[in-house]
Amino acid sequence: MLRKFFSKLFHFLPAPVQFILLIYVRGLLIFFLFRVVFFVTSLSLMEDMILKAKILFNWWGFEKGVLFDSVVSCYLLALPALVLTAAWVAGHTNTAKLYRVSWYYLVVMYSLAFFTCAADIPYFHYNFSRLTAAVFNWMGTPGFVVSMIVQEPSYFIYFFLFVALLWVFMRVTKKRLQPFFHHEPDEAGLIRKPLFYVKRTAAALLFLFVVFMGIRGRKQAPIRIENAFVCNYAFPNQLGLNPVFTLMVSYFDKIVLINEQEAIANVRTFFGTQHSGYESPVARQMTYEGEPVKKNVVLVLMESMSANKMGRYGNKLNLTPTLDSLARISLSFDQIYSAGKHTYNGIYGTLFSYPAFMREHSMSVLKVPYYSGFPWVMKQYGYSNTYFTTHYEMFDNAGGFLSKNYFDRIIAQKDYPKSRAHSIFGVPDHYMFEFSIPKIREVWQQGKPFFVTMLTTSDHGPYVLPKNIAFTPKPGAIQTQIVEYADWSVRHFLELAKKEAWYSNTVFIFIADHGGVVGTSPYDMPLSYHHVPLIIFSPDTSFIKPQAYDMMGGQLDVFPTVMGLLKLNYVNNTFGIDLLREKRPYIMFSADDKIGCIDHHRFYEWRQHGEESLYDYTTNNPENYFTAERAKADSMKTYAMSMIQCSKWMVEHNLCGPVKKSNE
Repeated sequence: MLRKFFSKLFHFLPAPVQFILLIYVRGLLIFFLFRVVFFVTSLSLMEDMILKAKILFNWWGFEKGVLFDSVVSCYLLALPALVLTAAWVAGHTNTAKLYRVSWYYLVVMYSLAFFTCAADIPYFHYNFSRLTAAVFNWMGTPGFVVSMIVQEPSYFIYFFLFVALLWVFMRVTKKRLQPFFHHEPDEAGLIRKPLFYVKRTAAALLFLFVVFMGIRGRKQAPIRIENAFVCNYAFPNQLGLNPVFTLMVSYFDKIVLINEQEAIANVRTFFGTQHSGYESPVARQMTYEGEPVKKNVVLVLMESMSANKMGRYGNKLNLTPTLDSLARISLSFDQIYSAGKHTYNGIYGTLFSYPAFMREHSMSVLKVPYYSGFPWVMKQYGYSNTYFTTHYEMFDNAGGFLSKNYFDRIIAQKDYPKSRAHSIFGVPDHYMFEFSIPKIREVWQQGKPFFVTMLTTSDHGPYVLPKNIAFTPKPGAIQTQIVEYADWSVRHFLELAKKEAWYSNTVFIFIADHGGVVGTSPYDMPLSYHHVPLIIFSPDTSFIKPQAYDMMGGQLDVFPTVMGLLKLNYVNNTFGIDLLREKRPYIMFSADDKIGCIDHHRFYEWRQHGEESLYDYTTNNPENYFTAERAKADSMKTYAMSMIQCSKWMVEHNLCGPVKKSNE
């Protein structure tokens, strides 16, 4: 009965919908079979996973895979769907030819897609990465590539797999499509009423809307690679991806700001590394006089804590009494800017001292690179590295990215009692701080120094103030009350930490992941989104004496500056500088389709789709000085573009990790 019902329902659908649906379902089945082969041939990569994790996370991977396969299928089917639907609406009298042409077109497109899936399996086994545009790097030597493939017999297995599954797809699908290839034409000259066209147009628009939504993959923003990540384990995250999707995204999503070789030469000049002996253009040996000071380090990345929210920088609402008072007894750097406007920019920029590359998600990548930033250097000195966040650890792929980059533990939503979660962002800030105390104590009791990073999230909508705590905000909007709460949470954390044996031997760093829009701005790239506080506090007054600094700097400079304070010798293979020993002329930052560069007097703005600007931001002057001060603008542009483009080049060429002398 049920089968008969669905059969009637299917035949009730318009002919173009039936045609597309038949191919869509069979295409999904073949994609699924490729994923099964991919899974079975990669079982050895899951030996470190417990049985429950293998079952759960790989099930999620397959579930995500259906979504990505559907997106790819809808892309392939979109053009035939549009053509056939338009012909159906118009009452075309020779549809059989259109169906045959559409079928031949789709055979070609699905053949390319299935070949990509087959080639992806051995590619993944070698690179531990789904297929990307990197495969085109060898197109300049096709003979070498063909020889390499021919000389590897195992590759033939996947070629035969491709041929077999393509044959199954064509045979099974074509058999069901025969009625369309011999479709009886509508009667020529038949006069139709307007209602006929109205009904068909409405049905066609509904169908095309479904195809369009299938291409998006989600009701919210279009689906992205990061949406495949389901856990800390790398393989299940890769399992859900469709290699056609990853190949096309990596191929088309490219931005080149400046010639790479020019950028590299400029960066070597900026850092004075022309004769450093390192292959990396930014690598330089940092050596300090005196014995290392292996103090514990706690880095707190505060969600959206723009400097403009603090009384120290002119805010009159007294929202941040804790941070303001801390700044007065600490090292306070008052001209610090975030790498970008997203949390992943803040994590990436602060921990690894690499700039944001416009709209690219630096942590949502197929193959996570190794970096020689905070976690790596601390690990070399015997530190234990722990990352705390309030919510789901795979948000922004932070868990997967940081686990590969030398963090020993990721404490996140899975670790907290479910009853303590109070919003989509998990537990409130103060509870994360409370939860962290015994975890940190455990490490301290093991006799290890520790490096702890904490990401707060309460100052991010939807805003939810925790109840039944020792905090009462002033009357006002929830947006300002949540800032008060975030500041109070810091005080609460420090009060708890004071009771611990490790407190006096610890350096605390407070900085924002990025700022936010505060007040009004004459610029379409609000500086309040990038101007953030940087406070380095130590209970040991003999180690840090209060001092305010106004040199230009950014999140990129936190790591080298702290290394200088601790006198830990290392190779600085980052774009950061030690603010207490070095000086930079400008600091740059990205905001999706814009790049900013700033010094004490001018703010340069480059737009991907628009004109360049140079402003006197000290007076909030909206006048564009770009033409009048072209030399200044060009200098700032060269600095920003060179730094950002060079960082991109280094990541692509695997030069961002620990380095050795080029002659070693």
